Amino acid sequence: MKKLFTFLMLAAFVAMGFAQEKMSPIDHGHYFGNLSGIDRSNWYGSADWESGFAGTTAGDVYYLVIDTNAVPVGSTLERVYFIHYYNAPQCTNTQYTIHLYRNPTIATESPYALTPGEEIFSQQVSFQPGTADNGDVRVDFNTPYTVVAGEALCIGIEVGGKAYIGLGTANEELASHNYARFQVGSQYPDLALHYVFGDEDLPAEEYEPMPYVLAVYYNDGEAYVNQFDLVPAILDPEEDDPVRITTMAVDPDGEAFYCSLGVTNNGIDMFKGDVLMDAYISCPGASEDVYFLQADTFLTEDSIQSGYIRYSQPFALFTFNGGSDPDYTSWAELEELGFSLPFEFCTRVSYNVQPGYECMEANSENNTVCITVTDLNVINITENTNMLNVSPNPASTYIKVENAAGSQIFVYNIAGQEVMSVESAEANETLNVSDLTAGLYIVRVVNGNEVSTAKVSIVR
Repeated sequence: MKKLFTFLMLAAFVAMGFAQEKMSPIDHGHYFGNLSGIDRSNWYGSADWESGFAGTTAGDVYYLVIDTNAVPVGSTLERVYFIHYYNAPQCTNTQYTIHLYRNPTIATESPYALTPGEEIFSQQVSFQPGTADNGDVRVDFNTPYTVVAGEALCIGIEVGGKAYIGLGTANEELASHNYARFQVGSQYPDLALHYVFGDEDLPAEEYEPMPYVLAVYYNDGEAYVNQFDLVPAILDPEEDDPVRITTMAVDPDGEAFYCSLGVTNNGIDMFKGDVLMDAYISCPGASEDVYFLQADTFLTEDSIQSGYIRYSQPFALFTFNGGSDPDYTSWAELEELGFSLPFEFCTRVSYNVQPGYECMEANSENNTVCITVTDLNVINITENTNMLNVSPNPASTYIKVENAAGSQIFVYNIAGQEVMSVESAEANETLNVSDLTAGLYIVRVVNGNEVSTAKVSIVR
């Protein structure tokens, strides 16, 4: 039976569309040193990517100042980390020149003008037009530089045109900080770039100081190994954007059990290779776990950047009592195996690293995630003896809840999440449901110890 389930889902899973977007940013801090317990003390600079600025012209440069003794004497500077983002027509730059200087100087008063010092070397790097290279990039130096005693250094990233520059979280303490400075540019000659450019007429002192996303890696004799951390996610199938859920409420009289799966890279480095997924359900009374996906392909020869999620579109795993499809397993078949609500729905991620890409997984104990699936008709209800009149049903723009004076009204979606509430209702309370997505909802009315519920369908 497991083989049957796996076979039926394979074609549908492979054919699904995938998307990638930045989730809530990982809190890198201003330095790499305290990221999820991963030792990144060999990076100096800022990795806190929260927003960006797109207003540069060819020849503009932004800098990272490395104070004297900030990195160990005798270590070698080997690579630089920054943000490249191609987004025509806003950001069309594909050319960068990396500069290394010694003995920079910084003015002691605002706008803290920087003189980068004596150039040690420069190195050009280019990306292909398009979005394939977008994100946080690491560029190895052609000639690593050995740090000597008593020497301050400066990294400069010169852009070849209109470019996107990553910015971190605003912090007033950074206003005179050494490591983020901007060369005088043609558009904004009087401002340092780590100030937000929302209104070019705004006085400089009113801008919020923000650090660049710019860091340098130094080798102190310990080998560097890329570290990723793939974590699976079960997402709300009712949402267009990826929203993680920890519980789900379903209607056994509905058409099917839908889900959406995702994989997040919580590590500091990019993952490259193949991503495989398991999806299965488990129940204490069932004779066996039932797998719908077993090491099925999620991504092939692809990548997941640090802090990003790749996710599927919603898809059906099996049909419920209100649906029938010979290509899918039915809830009746699962009941024969001992399944009932609630049950556990789990997904597990595995991978094959791209040959030649030296990396390791930072945490292998978070490769499986499970949620509890409950019956939508019994969402935390202790009494359900009162008849509840909700009309119209189905509805599109509004619903009216009758005989609800003074009661609390709660509306839940199919995932069991509260989407609307009224603290003290009118006798005949009207709720605007025009912003709700189409689907089945539960209306719950609480009046003291009395609890009443009703199903309502929202159609579009």
